Amino acid sequence: MRKNTIVQLQQGHMNPKKDLIVGNIILQCQMCNRPDRNRWVYDKTGRVIAVADTEDGIRIILEFIKKASKATKKAIFDKLSHMISEK
Repeated sequence: MRKNTIVQLQQGHMNPKKDLIVGNIILQCQMCNRPDRNRWVYDKTGRVIAVADTEDGIRIILEFIKKASKATKKAIFDKLSHMISEK
């Protein structure tokens, strides 16, 4: 929270790849809506359920992976390799 800031609810996309229409709108405060846009897919309760299929969604995941330990990067690589080979 920011001191002395009045919260203003804004309409945000539940899924940034879809139009901002009824059924794809979630209310978010201005402090969350702006920095989060085009990164996440939300459910109706406002919880993140997926990475957005956008350039920014992919970029943010790569930033998280870059900061991970070598062991975590290897574990992610192994799991992704397994997931890809299953298809």
